Amino acid sequence: MFDEASSKENVENLVKEAKQEIEALVVKHKGREIDLERTKAKTVIAKYLTGLLDDIKKNLKKEQHINTVELIKKLGDIKRTYLYKLDESTQKAQLQELVTESQSKLDEAFSKFKNGLSSSSSSGSSTKPETPQPEKPEHQKPTTPAPDTKPSPQPEGKKPSVPDINQEKEKAKLAVATYMSKILDDIQKHHLQKEKHRQIVALIKELDELKKQALSEIDNVNTKVEIENTVHKIFADMDAVVTKFKKGLTQDTPKEPGNKKPSAPKPGMQPSPQPEVKPQLEKPKPEVKPQPEKPKPEVKPQLEKPKPEVKPQPEKPKPEV
Repeated sequence: MFDEASSKENVENLVKEAKQEIEALVVKHKGREIDLERTKAKTVIAKYLTGLLDDIKKNLKKEQHINTVELIKKLGDIKRTYLYKLDESTQKAQLQELVTESQSKLDEAFSKFKNGLSSSSSSGSSTKPETPQPEKPEHQKPTTPAPDTKPSPQPEGKKPSVPDINQEKEKAKLAVATYMSKILDDIQKHHLQKEKHRQIVALIKELDELKKQALSEIDNVNTKVEIENTVHKIFADMDAVVTKFKKGLTQDTPKEPGNKKPSAPKPGMQPSPQPEVKPQLEKPKPEVKPQPEKPKPEVKPQLEKPKPEVKPQPEKPKPEV
């Protein structure tokens, strides 16, 4: 999947494949989340029926045996009907409606049973005092948890139930997949250029490795706090990888002030502020003032010294030979 791309189209296909994997992961985890909610709904119906049967058992009389058997059979049929409907449901709202509807049907059948006992006892011996059927206590009516409510905080030292932890894990995996999908959207909108395809391929590969690592770590933790810490850590790691990617693009591409559009910040992520590069002002060269010329010393002409006058010497008379 992560072979080197040779064109913009290949990079686009790579991003598309990565997003398809994420979408499949999202669908898978949403299905698991519905399964958990469906299991909770079935448990609520079963507990509600158990409460009714306990009340019948406390007030069971020998002469009411036949009616009681018919009631238990009818209540069991109602339970099976709504468990089947829960299996067919695919939305949380439908699950909630089915739970409420099943409780109403169970209450209706139980009320008819009690009314039948009252009418049969009044038509019998008048000397026999009528034994009033005790009303079903309100506290026996189990409350139906809202599908979107978070699990109540567990006391210190007591581990949460396995279904709650599994649900938290599914939510965490879904959050990681969604976060990576938003990063890919941002890359596709603002950085998908032909000269950047090699960096983008490397980035997607690194993000995918981080995603796989996160999913594995989430499976191996057992508390809600550890799950949250793992998610926050993987978000920070993904942010660091994206920041490094953007810095690499900035270094490789010459800056053209005024032409570069600011990239839109990704949802849920704090964009790292880019330092403002101020143009360097040229330092003014020191002004060189012309040095005034020093006056040359005046050279006075040297007066020629008068040559001594050479007086002609009188010729000495030659001696006569």
